[in-house]
Amino acid sequence: MNNCFIPSIARDQIDREVSGSQATLLQSCFSPGVIGLGPDGKAFVRDARYDTCSRNVYRYDEIKDAVILSRVRDHFICVPIRSIT
Repeated sequence: MNNCFIPSIARDQIDREVSGSQATLLQSCFSPGVIGLGPDGKAFVRDARYDTCSRNVYRYDEIKDAVILSRVRDHFICVPIRSIT
């Protein structure tokens, strides 16, 4: 028998262009690897699977309207955490 941790997949979208200091602030609101910064300084979603849904982006009025945070409801990742024999 295995115990599993089953998180759903995040679907994070940047709704408007975010660049400069706002892009750096946006990146700091997420787990490492979720938001990337392009060579032009614009923020983009690099890998939403690393998102832990902390919702820190809503603390900042200047960027809270730039992101749509949601979950893919019909897709799950099963990660076995230990095996019981």
